[in-house]
Amino acid sequence: MLTDVILLQILACVSDRCNVHCYDGDCPSCRAMSKRMFTIICQQTGMTSLAHIQYTGTCPRLFNDLADEYVAVKRRVAA
Repeated sequence: MLTDVILLQILACVSDRCNVHCYDGDCPSCRAMSKRMFTIICQQTGMTSLAHIQYTGTCPRLFNDLADEYVAVKRRVAA
């Protein structure tokens, strides 16, 4: 049986070691699904025009930029 502690350890491992592979090209279907969900939320909320974001591109481009930066940061931390 999974205890809360074990579940938290598993989720921490997924976050630290596996999540980056959704965005770095190792799993294109994961990135595509994430991009679709992000784009819908972004468009419905007008995310690119929010005062604290103010992004001049499209929602899909914002996703790409954020995902690429996330991967770059994870790689720098791992190095």
